[in-house]
Amino acid sequence: MDTNKSSELKEIGNKFFDSFKQKQAIEYYTKAIDLNPDDAEAYDLRGFAWLDLFELDKAIEDFEKAIQVDPEYHIALAHLGEIALGKNDYEKGEYYYQKAIAIIPENINYLSNLAVAKLQLNKDDESLDLCNLILKDSPINKWALDFRGGIWLKKKKYPEALKDYLRLREEDKNDVIVYNNIGYTYGKMGEIEKAKANLSLCINMDPEFAYAHDNLGYVHYLEKKYEKALELINHSLKLDPSNSYAYKNRALVYMDQYKRENAIEDLEKAIELGFTEDYGDEVEVLLSKLQKGYL
Repeated sequence: MDTNKSSELKEIGNKFFDSFKQKQAIEYYTKAIDLNPDDAEAYDLRGFAWLDLFELDKAIEDFEKAIQVDPEYHIALAHLGEIALGKNDYEKGEYYYQKAIAIIPENINYLSNLAVAKLQLNKDDESLDLCNLILKDSPINKWALDFRGGIWLKKKKYPEALKDYLRLREEDKNDVIVYNNIGYTYGKMGEIEKAKANLSLCINMDPEFAYAHDNLGYVHYLEKKYEKALELINHSLKLDPSNSYAYKNRALVYMDQYKRENAIEDLEKAIELGFTEDYGDEVEVLLSKLQKGYL
């Protein structure tokens, strides 16, 4: 076993990889592996090169081999976790990131990706704990504040969500998404004027921001200003026809206008676009009640 020669081959492979010559990189990583079959890094590097060539099965095989020769090689565990999340296999993602964190407990990237997996598995409190762990050491971590705000919204704890979003605004007063989230949260809290102010500011900053138009439409719906609500929600859908939440909000307007068939059509469209997976069964419950004539 010539470890020095193996390291030289990996370095040559890295130079090819950095020059976007993945096939040549793989050749040299393979030569390194042939010289030193117990080199976890070489398997991981080759796996990453396979990923760039969209050879997912070969990449997974190499990452798994890296872990086999070195169970503590957390980078390969994280790569497998990332692949799992990309395939929406959140149980596997959770598994791999938990293993990686057991080796490197304070890695923010691993903690944040594990939080994503746990939230998708409806382990909201565990996801929240991970955000808190990140924020304990990095109090102004923007990702963690934003993600924790989203968890608070899911749990309908609006004051807690608002606190996180206001903290984000302190850090960056030019972030349109933050103003949208603040406006949305104020709307859920029934603070209409504050909701309108923040959402209007968001739209002024970015007129193409579809979610802000939808959320402002929802606020006008709360005010029973249905024509204005429809105008804004329809414009939101023009900007982003894939927004399931906008179809749900428009259905609410139609329900108040006694346009039952229109509401049913929009609720069905919201489900088709994945509302249930993203936000829960609210739309399905509304649709069932409408179809049974309860509303």
